[in-house]
Amino acid sequence: MAKTPNYIGIDVGGTKIHAATVSSSGKIIRQMLVPTPKNKTEAIEKIAEMANALSDKNTTAIGIGVPGPVDFEKGVVFELPNLKGWNNVPLGRIASKATGLACTVENDAKCFLLAEMAFGAAKGKRNVVGIIMGTGFGSAVAIGGKIYRGAHGSAGEAGHTIISGRSGALGFRNAGELESYASGKAVAVMAGGKDARIVFEAAAKGDKKAKDIVKKAAHYFGVGLANIINILDPEMIVVGGSLSNALPQMLPAMRKVISRDCFGPARKIPIVRHKLEFPGTVGAAVAAKNAFEK
Repeated sequence: MAKTPNYIGIDVGGTKIHAATVSSSGKIIRQMLVPTPKNKTEAIEKIAEMANALSDKNTTAIGIGVPGPVDFEKGVVFELPNLKGWNNVPLGRIASKATGLACTVENDAKCFLLAEMAFGAAKGKRNVVGIIMGTGFGSAVAIGGKIYRGAHGSAGEAGHTIISGRSGALGFRNAGELESYASGKAVAVMAGGKDARIVFEAAAKGDKKAKDIVKKAAHYFGVGLANIINILDPEMIVVGGSLSNALPQMLPAMRKVISRDCFGPARKIPIVRHKLEFPGTVGAAVAAKNAFEK
């Protein structure tokens, strides 16, 4: 009987690492979830340990998704803003040596988009933008069915585009960037430190201050997406992340801006929530499959 290959997908987050054995059709066969060690060396050891525990005789390769910029060709992590010490780490080579398996390293937003295009909300689409709205604001772009990386591998970082001449919430990389208005951290800062989910829940119940904060975040989210739409004219925008459940609350204000600022049919571009339960993990496996499938 012919071998049915599977792939290990590992989604490294700021607080948790989720790993799974994923079939070629995107089904999760086995999975593990552990807290992310704060120490870089311990985190890398845990990644290798999880990969070894989940692999079997049919495992072909490993894909690792990380929350920061990477050199995809070399498997090097440039930096991870939410984890200290991850500077120019050859994670692919280290993980491959520890497991005996080929390994890719990919940005987590790109993993998210790969998964949703292969098996989720954007299946069958070729020109798509993926947004991860959580503590931060991650994004990725696919053109012609392939992830667009740009000249230095950092294309698609919409969260760091400047959408206002004024500074948004304090403590962000660039003054006036999209992430400083439309992210969980931005909402929390605007709410005096309250958790963003609590703010969205309060807004849904009619709290005026919370509603004003959500409306402001949604307005600037719409400004950011209008810029993306005008530049790329994608078929669809897929939104994931811990705050994606709040998308219905934000869409009216977002649509108002997009209808005002975009052209013709692009004004009605579908903006949908992700379909897969673990798109980051599955997408890491898809990245490995695409790189190493024979």
